[in-house]
Amino acid sequence: MTIKFNGYKVEDEIYPRDTSSVFMYYEDMENYKYLYVYGTIKNTGNSQIDASEILIEFTVNEKYKYSGYSVADKGVFRASDKYLEPFESADLYFVAEIPDELANQLEKCSVVFGYEDNLEDVGHYIKLTKHQYCLKVLK
Repeated sequence: MTIKFNGYKVEDEIYPRDTSSVFMYYEDMENYKYLYVYGTIKNTGNSQIDASEILIEFTVNEKYKYSGYSVADKGVFRASDKYLEPFESADLYFVAEIPDELANQLEKCSVVFGYEDNLEDVGHYIKLTKHQYCLKVLK
């Protein structure tokens, strides 16, 4: 599996790459914003992987912790987009929902994510995963 990150955003809503026809999106939540890092994921293995099995934790301004979740997008945010066959790619978002007040004070953020080989189900404990990485985001 290969993951490449392109940047981060703080927004009220998240839209898929293709909005030319029917699509799903993450709609505005009162008093919250979506903080997310985005990029691409490619399955370089030999069997299907489930991108939703990546465990994610955001730390904002070095002290506020939020559980995150991953969203794979092959164009219109279908629920099945999380499954990637060998050689298949998708846009990837690591998302946290943070209060508007904190979004307005955002200075830096770190995103820790972890997973097992072939993105096997790992439960809910990043510290127990075989592969762990930290991504730092500065405003």
